[in-house]
Amino acid sequence: MEVPTGVGFRKQPFWLLVLLLLVVGQGWLSLRLFGTWDTAIVKLLDDSPIIDGRHPLHYYHAGIGHKNFLERRTTSCYDPAFQAGYLKTPIFDAGSRPAELCFLIAGRGHAVYKISIFVFCVLAPLAFTLAGRGSGLNAGGSVLAGLVGTVMCWSEPAQVLLLTGNLDLLLAGICAPVFLGWTAAFGRTPRPICWIVMTVAGMLAWYCSPLVMLCLLPIFLLYQFWVFTKHNWIWHLAMLASATTSVGVNYSWLEDWWEHISIYAPFGGETEPPSRWPSALKEWDAFLPSDPVDLGLGFIGLIGLMIMLGKHARHAWLFALGTLTFAAAGGVGRLWPLAHELGTQKLSLVCVWCAAIPAAYALAALAMNISKGTGFRFLGFVWLVAGGVVIVLGLDLHQRLGRYHPFTIGLGPERENLVQSIREHAPISGRVLWEDRTQITQDMGWTSLLSDLTDRPFLGGLSPDGCIDNMLVRLVDGKLLGIPLEQMSDEELSRFFDRYNISLIVAWTQESQIRLTRHPKVKKITEVSDSGTGILFKVERTPSFFLSGKGEVLQADWQRIALAELEPDEHGEVIISWHYDGDFRVSPSFVRVEKDLDKNDPVPLIRLKLPGPVVRVTLTWANP
Repeated sequence: MEVPTGVGFRKQPFWLLVLLLLVVGQGWLSLRLFGTWDTAIVKLLDDSPIIDGRHPLHYYHAGIGHKNFLERRTTSCYDPAFQAGYLKTPIFDAGSRPAELCFLIAGRGHAVYKISIFVFCVLAPLAFTLAGRGSGLNAGGSVLAGLVGTVMCWSEPAQVLLLTGNLDLLLAGICAPVFLGWTAAFGRTPRPICWIVMTVAGMLAWYCSPLVMLCLLPIFLLYQFWVFTKHNWIWHLAMLASATTSVGVNYSWLEDWWEHISIYAPFGGETEPPSRWPSALKEWDAFLPSDPVDLGLGFIGLIGLMIMLGKHARHAWLFALGTLTFAAAGGVGRLWPLAHELGTQKLSLVCVWCAAIPAAYALAALAMNISKGTGFRFLGFVWLVAGGVVIVLGLDLHQRLGRYHPFTIGLGPERENLVQSIREHAPISGRVLWEDRTQITQDMGWTSLLSDLTDRPFLGGLSPDGCIDNMLVRLVDGKLLGIPLEQMSDEELSRFFDRYNISLIVAWTQESQIRLTRHPKVKKITEVSDSGTGILFKVERTPSFFLSGKGEVLQADWQRIALAELEPDEHGEVIISWHYDGDFRVSPSFVRVEKDLDKNDPVPLIRLKLPGPVVRVTLTWANP
């Protein structure tokens, strides 16, 4: 079957107009993510936050990562605002990486964050069109690839990932077909433009999601071995330079990712769930797309791969390997709990996107052969339009687009009142113990913004996922430190309140509310609302971050912990209520930083060894 290849946009500028219309249409649809037609632009440009999924967490971490990068040239830092101090690193929240890049370009703000999501959606057709050109399609075929990719971007799995905040995977996933297409193009005709596009796609993919590039890297290396004897050493050096450049540009943050992987605690520190491997053969559908849009276009993509083998065999094999690799990774994530915890099940979507280019190849080839077979060139275009209408109606796309839930933007009156109540009743010198609710997931991610909104430190509220050791010390679904509150004595609770300097508690579950009401030093203040009725409790104790010794807190943020007028206890120690890390640097140098261990907390607190009273001590976290 003859395929449309070779002729680009310079000789067929008409298709640039079609591409522009496609981008405009995508932008028009993308606005609906931010509200109805009459409110979408206002919500896009105002400074109200997106509170769906992990978007608030990404925004919060991108904000402190951006400020830390401007000062120290690294996005990793120690954040004492949550969890008595924890390390903000890529291993905890890699999804903040795209937002950090946008903040570096345009500055921090909720409007910037929302506009960056809008721009990402609008640029999706251009990325798939670029992948089509790298795969050898002509201008019309490349625009068709952009259309197919755009349709896949509106499939339910893609929209779920977008609404829940998986921007890192979505951006890296769209880079995958671009990387594969232009890698094969560089092998076919080694031109500078091929090398540049391949390298930039690899850089972006490494930056956004190492998982995607770890799947692509074996294919990249296998391709080099496959064509080893067909190219000279200069070509192989260029391929090596591309891979080295892609990794080298991201080396600093990838080093952080590897350095801090040891703090990752899968399953929230609980016992690993049972594997489903024994039933893998019976559950073979775990390796297939579940959405009818993805499944239908994926089937067309398989036909396109067979057609590509005739004229672009290298492209066909690379896209076939990419599709199989990401399908396998997605299936493994559904069957193996540890892989699921790492998020590999989400890579099934990238498998479908790799099939987008072969699908466009098949449709373009069919259209071209209809045109040549009938002698009327316009019939091929008419067939494509008619086929597109049939696909839209057959897959119910016009109805599915109308059913998509837009972003939830803004806190709303209930949460604003809750924030105001916390500001009124929580002293700055103490922490707020926030009860996380794992059973209620919709719009619960907004609590990541609590510290910014109230200027108070929190224990809990950062994320419902306890994937690092520091997250184990919190109140979750009526359990404190993993122990039901009903099983804890008043003395144990009081010790916890003192150790972590708790002055206010926001309890949501009935179990927590009943138990705290019985504690003699915990008094009910008022009721609050947020997807249920909660109670604010005041802990009757003098707030202090000093567990032993005396002192004054001058500053406690992502930059440093600054203490003044320190007086050690009889053992020459000052114990402070922040989590210890081995990379703290202390000034003056005669002060030693040690661990204060606790059997219930896997991360110790900070113990300072002093020779006597000290006017000022500063703790600064230095990225190793």
